[in-house]
Amino acid sequence: MLATPVERRKFDADGNAVPTHGDYPASMRALAADEHVPLLDIRALSIALWQRLGVEETKKYFNWTATEQDNTHFNPPGAIAVARLVAGALLHRRVLTPQDVRRLGVEIPESWITWPTA
Repeated sequence: MLATPVERRKFDADGNAVPTHGDYPASMRALAADEHVPLLDIRALSIALWQRLGVEETKKYFNWTATEQDNTHFNPPGAIAVARLVAGALLHRRVLTPQDVRRLGVEIPESWITWPTA
């Protein structure tokens, strides 16, 4: 199984989510087709999520703070959202069964989320 990369946070002036990985995702799709292996198109799933959330809401999923504007690396809610995209794609492909996943659509309480400080 092959996977395209998760999309970075980038929007045009009209608020449309913009691809940032150039030809790489298309190359991965072509390789999967040539090799007859399944593909998880995480780029398509993630850019659709960013588009649905919009410019401001997506900041809540990346490392955006008063001093940092990182549009590549996820904070805990972003990591959870992307993990859910991957798990959903694996369910769709029947790599996972519904019994293999927990709380896929349930909100995770902030008190459950810990993140290393250093």
